[in-house]
Parts: sequence; C-alpha cells; structure tokens
Amino acid sequence: MIDQILDAREMRSFQVKKSLEKSPLVLLIKANIPGNNKNIWVAKYLVLLFKKLLEHICQTTDSQFYQSDDGPYVIIHLPSDDTYAIKHCLIHIEETHPLGRFIDLDLFDTPNRSISRRDINTPIRKCMLCEKPAIECMRNHNHHPYEIIQYIEKHVINYLKREIKKQMDFAIISELELEDKFGLVTKSSSGSHPDMNYSLMIQAKDSILDDLVEVFTLGLNAEQLDDLFLKAREIGIRAEQHMLAATQGVNCYKGLITILGFACLSSAYALKNQLNFSDIFDNIKILSKDLVNEINQQGQSFGIKAYQKYQFQGIRGELSRGLPTIKSILESYKHLSLEDPMTLRKALRDIILLSEDTVFLKRSQSLDTYQHIKSEM
Repeated sequence: MIDQILDAREMRSFQVKKSLEKSPLVLLIKANIPGNNKNIWVAKYLVLLFKKLLEHICQTTDSQFYQSDDGPYVIIHLPSDDTYAIKHCLIHIEETHPLGRFIDLDLFDTPNRSISRRDINTPIRKCMLCEKPAIECMRNHNHHPYEIIQYIEKHVINYLKREIKKQMDFAIISELELEDKFGLVTKSSSGSHPDMNYSLMIQAKDSILDDLVEVFTLGLNAEQLDDLFLKAREIGIRAEQHMLAATQGVNCYKGLITILGFACLSSAYALKNQLNFSDIFDNIKILSKDLVNEINQQGQSFGIKAYQKYQFQGIRGELSRGLPTIKSILESYKHLSLEDPMTLRKALRDIILLSEDTVFLKRSQSLDTYQHIKSEM
C-alpha cells in the first residue's frame, strides 16, 4: 500500500509539472486526510466542493479531477502570474471557510515545491484539534488518524446539514414567489386555493425543514438502501404532523414533503457512497419500489380511485420510475438561468404537461377537462 501511495504522489507531481508547461501558476487541491486510506467520502466531497469554489473565484474552467491511491485531487490552471496575491487569497479561504481547515490549496510556480506561507510571511497552519502548529502534531503523531477523521466527518456533516437546509429553503421560496403560476399560491395571490396564502405557506415551510434535514442525515448514515424508505417514512409522517399543526390543518406541502424527502434521502446516500449524480434517480427507483403497490389496494383516497378508473399512478408512479419528468427538465434547462422567472415558469409548465397530477385531475373533475387544460397550456 505504501508503494502505491508513493507512486500516486509521483504521478501527482508529474501532473503539476505538465500543467506548468501550459500555465504560469497551478493550483493543487487535496484534502487533509490522515492515514493510508485517503479515498473516504469526505475527501472527495471536500475536493469537489473547493474545486467549484475556486473555479468561480479564479474564473477558470481549465481544471481536472483525479482519483489516486493517495486520495482525490484537483489541478487548476491559473492564467494569472500574480503569485503572492493569489496565495494570500488561498490562505484567506483556508482560514475563513467553515471547511477550510480540512483542505490544502497548494500553489505552484515551479514543479518542485509549492509556495509556502513562510514565503509570504504568514503564520503556519494550526492543528485542527489542539491549535498547536499542524506540522508539529503531524511529525510527532500527536493524534490518532481515526480521531482526526471523526472530527472532519462531524464538521462536514454539520456543514452539509446547514447547506441542505438553506438550499431547500431557497428552492421553496423561489417556487412560492414565482408569479403567474397556473392557479398556485404566490406572494400576491392565493390562486385557486382560498384556504392558503403566502404567510401560511411560509409557516408550513418553516415547520418541515428540520424534518427534511433529518431525512438527509438518515441517508448520510445509511450503509445500504434496504429498509431506508420505512425509516424515512416515519420522519415524513412527523413532518406532515408539524405542517398541519403550523397551518391549523391546511395541507400546504404534503406532496413536497414526499418528493423532497426522497430527493434528500437519495442524494445523501449517493454523496456518502461517492456515486454519480444520475445514481440519485436510480436510488429513488429502489427506495420507492413498493409505492405503486399501495394504489392497487382498496381505499377511498382520490389517488386510488384515479388509478382504478384511469390508471393514473400520480406521484407514486413518478417516484417508482426515478422521477423521469424532473430528470428531463434538468437536462432541458441546464444551460438556462434558474434566476429567470420565465425559465422557471416554462419549467413548471413542462412538469405539468409531462407528469400525471392527481390533484390537477381532481380539480378538473373529469379526464376530458384535465386533457383539455393540458392542451391549452
């Protein structure tokens, strides 16, 4: 294993040298992971997170991700030769970003050594556990690798929980504040929902976010997909109860709890197991495999009646197929600005046209009216 790690380090040095033939400066991003196994999930997450951040700051897309026996890393070509200004910027990121202590941002202008903090008269980095100089703790083996990895994972998970909550909040608000939305509630209108308004929807949103974060955490901690849905469903039921308590019984976001719940569960599992983005949709297929069976049973819900009469599977069918409508929409609109109301409204229209919506069918009162409205849209 040691030989493989040394070989990987030689290859990484070679990649830096080759990159310097094309650019005056090269940035190497790698995670601060101790021990022989540096290919744990937090390492890949950290490297890709800072890759995206640095690509944005440096305004360059000339970067490459590598997987190696010494852990994942990214090489970014920098067109500027303002060495010390860039190094100061990198140190600022390492010192101020919530996860900056767990990443190395090494800057090279020559192949053999990176520009150090001492080169620009900046204090050396401190140990993440005890605040002593990091190099001292590393040389003296002051901390067990397991202890350090546990510390890193704890902070990464807490960061992810905060970020996923912010992203969900942003997504719900973005949809809620989109105007001219085919009868849905907006900031200025109750649409076709006389029992709802903007303020009530905000209360409903705030009541379910922590439960959805708990679903995300469940996916992060899961070793396998089996039985994960049953555990998440308990949290989902609790989220519905919290929503109904906050809205005095008005169902504002039951469908959203279901879809975001599956998205959170599957995304977290994919992240932890270093899967690809497309695997999120495949995971959802596995997680929801028993949902369609529910509408084959006897019952009085409109969803069951719609299936028996029209073979409508609704959201259960959409989930059991891995959210194909959402996957198609993401592909169609990936080059368009999600901050543009026109883009969002078109995406919403396409979702309505491509999917089977039992609530829409119920409000239409007949299949003919439902199909007529879709053709008009």
